[in-house]
Amino acid sequence: MQGYLDQRAAAEERCEVVTGADGAERRHCRARSRSLATVFGEVTVRRLGYSGARLKSVFPLDAALNLPPNQYSQGVRRKVGLEVAKGSFEEAVKAIQEGTGAEVPKRQAEELSRAISVDFDEFYARPAVEDARRPVEEASAPEEEAGTPEVDSSDLLVMSTDGKGIVVRKQDLREAARKKAEATTHKLKARLSKGEKRNRKRMATVASVYEVARICGSSSRSWGKTSQPRRSGPKYRTSGCGPAYVRPRRK
Repeated sequence: MQGYLDQRAAAEERCEVVTGADGAERRHCRARSRSLATVFGEVTVRRLGYSGARLKSVFPLDAALNLPPNQYSQGVRRKVGLEVAKGSFEEAVKAIQEGTGAEVPKRQAEELSRAISVDFDEFYARPAVEDARRPVEEASAPEEEAGTPEVDSSDLLVMSTDGKGIVVRKQDLREAARKKAEATTHKLKARLSKGEKRNRKRMATVASVYEVARICGSSSRSWGKTSQPRRSGPKYRTSGCGPAYVRPRRK
């Protein structure tokens, strides 16, 4: 990594004038250097800086290499985002220290997490993308479904399922489980004691499907940095719950 940066610095050509993003021309040029923390370790970036009277210096090589304004590279920032999403900041800092050559303290990890979430508000502010297939599906729908009420396309369709093993009668068990249940003895007559429910259960499954209105959040609310009152929970519509289903015995 350091050899590549040195090669880019040696190949950089000096310009007579450089125009910054503010439109002002900068003619004064001098060599500058900065440290950069990468996933391989800390390196030094040497490049030419262009400045003028009361103008902030600009570095064309920084833009060509897509270097961030602070000392942490894009690879380190990406690693911070991935690790923070998995757990706490302490665990993220430890994972980065053990898995990379970079060392990011906890406070810097929090600042980087806020910086890489700048697109959060912009993402939710974008208009919903309309499905191009929707008119075709509506035209091909059966006539008996014409009276179905329209549903807001921005709503979320949620399906939740869960399974639970329940104790059933011996005659409802599968053949192999029934033989094992008949071959065992019980400590109590009225009920099964701890550890005696093996080979006596069948799996029951229940499913629920409902639609819920979308709630757009913000990065400040996610970080707890807002004084706005807490909003009420989402409103559910057209909810339904399926009955419990026990797997049938195999014949």
